[in-house]
Amino acid sequence: MRVVDKSSSRDAALREAFGAEVAELYTQAARGEANAALQRALELRSFLAIAEGAGGPRP
Repeated sequence: MRVVDKSSSRDAALREAFGAEVAELYTQAARGEANAALQRALELRSFLAIAEGAGGPRP
């Protein structure tokens, strides 16, 4: 699963701060249209989505 498809606890804050859905924010970044603040926010969001999703059962 791609990190853009995972949810994080801060997705609502990103939508409010940048005025678009998370998937659209990643699209802007991929097109080179994201400013430094958005790029950094998405890097942190990607880490958070993985870290929050890593709490599942371990074999």
